[in-house]
Amino acid sequence: MLKNNMGKWIEEEKEIANLFLEFYRGLFSEDGCERGWIPTRQSWGLVDEENWKKIGGEVSDIEVYSAFFQMGGYKAPRIDGFPAVFYNQNWELVGSLVTNFIKTLWRQPERIGEVNETLVVLNPKVDKPEQVSQFRPIALCNVIYKGLAKILVNRLKPFLDRLISPYQTSFIPRRNIHDNIIVAKKVVHTMNRLQGNKGFMVIKIDLEKAYDRMSWSYIEKVLEEIELDEHVRKVIKGCVNSVKLSLMWNRKKGEELSSSRGLRQGDPLSPYLFVL
Repeated sequence: MLKNNMGKWIEEEKEIANLFLEFYRGLFSEDGCERGWIPTRQSWGLVDEENWKKIGGEVSDIEVYSAFFQMGGYKAPRIDGFPAVFYNQNWELVGSLVTNFIKTLWRQPERIGEVNETLVVLNPKVDKPEQVSQFRPIALCNVIYKGLAKILVNRLKPFLDRLISPYQTSFIPRRNIHDNIIVAKKVVHTMNRLQGNKGFMVIKIDLEKAYDRMSWSYIEKVLEEIELDEHVRKVIKGCVNSVKLSLMWNRKKGEELSSSRGLRQGDPLSPYLFVL
């Protein structure tokens, strides 16, 4: 049972499925607002042109091999049923075919859509969810697609600490997310000890469905502003924009959802685009 927008309890399976479909159709659709872009210059270092060109270079056999063997072998498979362990244990048989296809996708980003069909499973965020918004959509991406995304991540990772503000501590190599906890405790401790007439307050902001509302045009603008290699931008655009989403409902593939915004939780590339 779930409540609809009017607060009425819905019990019929088909009606509940439609609730999810309508909610995610709205969530993954651009809101149509025109937003101006304000160019900014970062105070921390940008990456030099020579290193950007290396990131945009041809994919090597060893990069493909490493990307596939970095994946969790038994994570939930995509629509064809093959998890990463299938490729790892049969690499002598399928390795050259997979490697050649990944290289083709790198050279022709417009073809990424061929392997970008994604099943979305809904995990409850609370013990007893009553509304559709209390579920987290987790994307089960194609293993071939994840291989390409892993290569991108491995190339971008070494430069993130030069691109992202030192106040952002998650997903950045050589930074620790636990630093945020220490800073927060220190702030509250300091405020408790302050004396005088002036008051202080702390505001905790929760950006609801922040991944799912991320604007694709905004991602493009950010990648332009950090001066990322043009070909890599095309590959990332292909990864983000060519996605085909289908909700899993009672272990069955549901109706396909069109999307014009959002990043997928479950895509190896998403956390890094998000922090950028």
